[in-house]
Amino acid sequence: MNVGEVSRQALQLIGDYSNRGTVTTTSENTDYLFKVNDAINRVQRFIATTNSPIHESITYSLYPIDNLLGDSVGFAMYEHDTTDVNYEGEDATAYYFEVNGNGSVFVEDSDDDGVTWNLLSTISFASTKMTAYSGLITATYSTVRLRFGGSYHYRYQNVALFDKAFYNAAAIPIYKPDVPYVIPYVFEIVGVSLNVDGYKDKEYGNYKFNYTESGVSTFYFPYNLTGELKIDYLKYPTAIPFSATDVTAYNSNNLEISLEAQDALVYRVAYEVLLSDEPEQAGNLRNDFVEMFNFLQDKSESGINFVINETGW
Repeated sequence: MNVGEVSRQALQLIGDYSNRGTVTTTSENTDYLFKVNDAINRVQRFIATTNSPIHESITYSLYPIDNLLGDSVGFAMYEHDTTDVNYEGEDATAYYFEVNGNGSVFVEDSDDDGVTWNLLSTISFASTKMTAYSGLITATYSTVRLRFGGSYHYRYQNVALFDKAFYNAAAIPIYKPDVPYVIPYVFEIVGVSLNVDGYKDKEYGNYKFNYTESGVSTFYFPYNLTGELKIDYLKYPTAIPFSATDVTAYNSNNLEISLEAQDALVYRVAYEVLLSDEPEQAGNLRNDFVEMFNFLQDKSESGINFVINETGW
């Protein structure tokens, strides 16, 4: 079911979809339709977090790329004062580092074993927090280095040189001891599993998790973790946007709760749409919703299986 179908059914329930066999125009129902999207968001969120969860899963293929400098060097924290600090790697094609302060990093190559160096690019920075920089290296010669320079004190960390042929700069890996993976709308973790070395769906617990009130969740997994990592979770429904100029703008957006829960949702949306104009009739719709919701609740608690959306309707 999508937003347009909820709107149609809600208007039918309140008796405003048609008049004497003629469908009422959208303009005649604009005040009602303006309320639909926000009502859907409230009801979907309530149902999804009570008795009709939305189950999702996502899989990451984790095959870390070696740092030419080694992790013992790369993952350390450093301070720069006035003396330049160099990090060399043979056949390096890309770099990554994080820095906080004011200064410059120079990407250079050499054709005489480091006696003389040719400037390839300069990364200048002025930041008040650790900021990541990464990029591709187009070198003429095989010996490549990063030179951390400048006249001021600053801190830097997670320095890496890679020797793989990346398609573009976006393909360069985030090089941190714990790499962030952002997933929106998570409200409960069901499980995290790892497929590696012949083990399938092996439970994995060595991760960190951070949740924000905006519904964005960040998982942190070790950089050197290898295998197919699967995260199963329950999610908040994706919010239906509101348009003040076109009440039909998001009619094609699909609901995400189960089919049975969608049927109940229509009654609650109809109640919210009608409440300010006909509170008594609206109350009857609310009662119908409560009855349907309680049925879903009883069904959930009894362990009877019902459809869980994994792909979106």
